[in-house]
Amino acid sequence: MELNEGAQTFQRYLNQKHEKFKRDLDKLLEVLVDEDKVAKKTHAETFCATAQNLRDNLSDQDSPNWLNKSLNGITTYLGNINSPGINHTLIKNLISIYQSAISYKWQNNDPPDILAFDFDSIYEQCKSESRIDELFDNIISYLKKIIDSKEIDSIKVKDSLDRLIATLNKHTTASYFSLHSMWDFLNHLMNNILWEVFENTPGIKEIVKGLRKTLEETGVELKDLHLNIGNVMSQKYNGDFPFLNSNSTNLLEKHNHE
Repeated sequence: MELNEGAQTFQRYLNQKHEKFKRDLDKLLEVLVDEDKVAKKTHAETFCATAQNLRDNLSDQDSPNWLNKSLNGITTYLGNINSPGINHTLIKNLISIYQSAISYKWQNNDPPDILAFDFDSIYEQCKSESRIDELFDNIISYLKKIIDSKEIDSIKVKDSLDRLIATLNKHTTASYFSLHSMWDFLNHLMNNILWEVFENTPGIKEIVKGLRKTLEETGVELKDLHLNIGNVMSQKYNGDFPFLNSNSTNLLEKHNHE
């Protein structure tokens, strides 16, 4: 079964959490055979937090046995850390699940419900409730006005504007990740080519002023979109989705500090 783009992203996130689980498991097993009680407790607490974080992103039916068993073992250990024989008991517990935990491949299983969440419809809903499409249309309009002004002589700049407009025109049908890439492309062209040209072309001063304001509003709206999607998903699927944290930056930041 092929996963949609949002599910693929979550699966990569899940694999990342699994990799941390394996690293922390190895570290814990290393210190358990030593005599350093402080290191044992520290690594045990770290492993417990990592295992619980992985478990929190899965439904009961989708949590593998090795994960449940390791959580039972580590919580028992931490609750009875000074009891005789508890160290040996935990080592036996972790060794029993080790091979299963290390070799487990999420993609080899039928996609569980948590992986099949309809990210795309959540994105479309949040996007439709935002001003994203309106603002992108306004950006395109300002860029076309700059071209129509005949104030730009550089062929390179004109070609860049044409490519930018063609890219931005796809915003209404763009996926979440395509929209993010589109914004990054806009950011790159503005900061590396277009702002310098625009600011040194007096005849388009008012157009550039309107474009600047619209870009500021778009940056804020994109960050709000990221937050809204994350909130909806957290409420609907009872989990945290850090891959939705916004890395978007204000397009004007570089020039506002010059």
